[in-house]
Amino acid sequence: QLDHGPIVAQEKISIDLDDNTATLTTKLTRLAIQLLDNKLPEICAKTYTYTAQDENLVTFTPSHRSLTRESAFIPWEKLRYSMNEKGAETHALIRSLNPEPGAWTTIKDKDLKILKSSLVENKLKIEQVQMSGKNPISWKQFCSGYLNE
Repeated sequence: QLDHGPIVAQEKISIDLDDNTATLTTKLTRLAIQLLDNKLPEICAKTYTYTAQDENLVTFTPSHRSLTRESAFIPWEKLRYSMNEKGAETHALIRSLNPEPGAWTTIKDKDLKILKSSLVENKLKIEQVQMSGKNPISWKQFCSGYLNE
């Protein structure tokens, strides 16, 4: 079983509004290394203490590797709505899909990967995008070059 049994060590970590899967994985890995470094001597000597875990509260979140390109699609209508109000959920979704498989949408029959977004006054702000086979560009560049065609 995954994520069950006693807790030997735990630590809280802040998740920044701009963290994505890659940055959060790095933070968690660094923290896990520190925890293991501190606890390994106790674990080897079998002198550690532990906290029982409430098995009813055990959760499992699938790896981002189980996501597919199809499951990372965000309809343009949802993005447009989130750019006007209630953007926190969509911003969190984009961050969770970054870097792989990468959030994407379709605008005017063009597939568009959303590389970076932010949240301003609870409104989604798309910062950087990439069209298939093209270099990343700013959202402003995309709007002026492709949405005004």
